[in-house]
Amino acid sequence: MKVGKPAIDIENDEMVISAPVEWNGGKDRIWFRCDKKFAPMASPRSDAFLLAMLIPAMYRGEDLHVEGDVSPKLLVTTRGDFQEICRLSMHELKRISVYADSISVKASLADGVMASFSGGIDSYCTIIDYFAHPPCAEFKITHLAFNNLNGHGKKGGPVFDQRRRDVMVCAERLGLPVISFASNIEDFFPPGRYAHSHPVRHQAAAMTLQRGIGRFLFSSGLYFTDVRVRPNRSMNFAECLLTSFMSTESFEMMVVGNQYTRVQKTLKIGEYEPSHDTLDVCVTPFQRRAARNCGKCAKCVRTLLTLDIAGYLPAFERNFDMPQYRSARLREIAKAALANDPFIREIAQLAEEKNYAFSTQEKAALKLTQAPLIGPLAQYAYRQSQNLRGLEIERRP
Repeated sequence: MKVGKPAIDIENDEMVISAPVEWNGGKDRIWFRCDKKFAPMASPRSDAFLLAMLIPAMYRGEDLHVEGDVSPKLLVTTRGDFQEICRLSMHELKRISVYADSISVKASLADGVMASFSGGIDSYCTIIDYFAHPPCAEFKITHLAFNNLNGHGKKGGPVFDQRRRDVMVCAERLGLPVISFASNIEDFFPPGRYAHSHPVRHQAAAMTLQRGIGRFLFSSGLYFTDVRVRPNRSMNFAECLLTSFMSTESFEMMVVGNQYTRVQKTLKIGEYEPSHDTLDVCVTPFQRRAARNCGKCAKCVRTLLTLDIAGYLPAFERNFDMPQYRSARLREIAKAALANDPFIREIAQLAEEKNYAFSTQEKAALKLTQAPLIGPLAQYAYRQSQNLRGLEIERRP
């Protein structure tokens, strides 16, 4: 596979940075688009395109040849450590050779700090740590990223548009600009592989702006004990290990938030007023919600249950369908217990610390995981039923 030198163009109101790609049996251009006001940040370097096309080349088993300037650090890591982690996570990938026509180091780290933002628990936790209370000026967020890279369904469409409107409300309140990239990167991957590659896609998009952005903060949903390298349906489990292998001498990616459990993050959000009427954790399709968050899906229930136990629930009631939450609580607690969900164990521990009283039925469901024989048998039966429905249950080691 060969990737040509990038070109930067202005098309109507958009800046487009693209590069030609040739492989055995075809050719096309890979492109990233964003608002043209960010064009001064665009970089003519090939770092982003090396990163974007590496996994597609590994799927095809074709060596990757990149024209244009490439970071020596990125070239070294993508030849070795990066590929090994990817191969351990996705066995269908093949080890390949990576070549670059020109190796050079960008002069300095740009001042901009961009953070991925969706309005969810993880991204709001990043806002608190790196914008509301930044560790130092050099790491204070200056831009938010909300991208259309196939994480909102095929080609984004209405789902992306609705989520972007909500993100813009949050960003305006915080006083931060939002950079929304669109890309055809999905066309170079086998169908259904977004979860296997999403940190790489978002990093590649951010890296196209390295004249203005020097650091990219990617919000993780995992606690450190979850981090592992083995075959999975998502790259989440290895993303913090990949961080240093996707950075250059002058563009740094940081996966942030791994030091917190889900409960700890939710408690931080509970104290952060800007999130109270804009938090979006729901996985129910928009057309089936009566409020921003449906209140009854697993993510809504575990979020509201945590907030309820901690005493923060009243601040979020306008943002969730509360009648649905109250009717779904017992069902979701029982399902989480049957799935041996680690989040429900953390929530039960918080309830014990807060002396929170569950209902008699909820207590019985929570005790399921502790039952010496019935618990494991019930959990096994539940997981088998889910597998028969084509659902894969992820569990902590």
